[in-house]
Amino acid sequence: DVNLGLVVDIFGPTDGPSTSPLTCIAFRGDMDALPMTERNPQLSYESKVPGAAHMCGHDGHTVSLMGFGSLVYQRRHLLPPHTCVRLLFQPAEEGHFGELCCLDSSILWSVQSGAPAMIKEGCLETVQEVYGYHNGPFPLGIIGVKSGAMLAHSSRFKINISGPGGHGSAPHQTKDPIVAAGQIIVGMQSIVSRNLSAHDSAVVSITQVHGGEADNVIPSNVSLSGTLRDFSTTVSATVQQRMTSIVEHTCCAYDVKGEIDFDDGYPVLMNPETETSIFKTIAESVVGKARVTSQGLPVCGSEDFSYFLQECPGCFFVIGTANKLESQNRNNHSDTFDFNDAILPLAARMFLEIVNNRFGCAVYAPEELALMTAKIPS
Repeated sequence: DVNLGLVVDIFGPTDGPSTSPLTCIAFRGDMDALPMTERNPQLSYESKVPGAAHMCGHDGHTVSLMGFGSLVYQRRHLLPPHTCVRLLFQPAEEGHFGELCCLDSSILWSVQSGAPAMIKEGCLETVQEVYGYHNGPFPLGIIGVKSGAMLAHSSRFKINISGPGGHGSAPHQTKDPIVAAGQIIVGMQSIVSRNLSAHDSAVVSITQVHGGEADNVIPSNVSLSGTLRDFSTTVSATVQQRMTSIVEHTCCAYDVKGEIDFDDGYPVLMNPETETSIFKTIAESVVGKARVTSQGLPVCGSEDFSYFLQECPGCFFVIGTANKLESQNRNNHSDTFDFNDAILPLAARMFLEIVNNRFGCAVYAPEELALMTAKIPS
């Protein structure tokens, strides 16, 4: 079912004794766009669909997985006997899974993204390791990776504030939710700095404020919403408790009603030590030790690849796309973002190198692999 993604298996020879300790490795490429309008009129490939655009580069991830898959398929006879390379083309990494059409009611089980839906449908059955990557706006060809927490846990929140509104000329006859909302926004700016140790981190972002329809009317309702990012359940619980307390006490002080609801999101993406160490060694052999870094990691973005790593070991890494000699915007989720196609050969090569290393084979020879990335600026 296209709504649940696409799983492609490439099998090695079926004859002969098994020679690899691993029999199935999966590689993931997410496919979905963002619900936003692209503003790149200078590009011939600018999105033609208002409110839908590839402003996070998942189209590039899909292309690199397709290229990798094509290369493996051409040399599948060189895979060890009885092995399988599995390609996971995943929908809805950005969420919005429930909005996909034609879903069987048995599949809609309160998942919010594509990874857990694919897992429920069995995409990781027989898989022993799983790998994936994301493009990032740091120097072109740099590979970012670390063991442990790599990307943040995320949750969304919505705050509703209500009080009898009224005429703007008589605020004393109302219970003004706008004033209460303003104080809540200000109060939440101190949560991280005054409630968390300097060794912990979290980000609270209020990204939407809605209230009022006329200049001379104090509204009866105001809503605030946004996201919380963190790297531990303890920190998350602390921040949520403080947010709830601020809403309750501020609304009490301004004699309005208020409530806050949290919608828990993706878990922390945790790279396991063993597989990450192996991947780091592979990456250093490809781009050089100086171009493999953990600087700036973990980051407060989140990724539903974390669900895959909860089920089986593997590694998630980032490939830099920014070239200081170019003017293109490589910042994800910007309406002028432009994926850098220059990293496609490197992404495909990294996956091929993983296959060679983990299966103990040479689907492509070292000199062939080196040619794939010879033109990427260093």
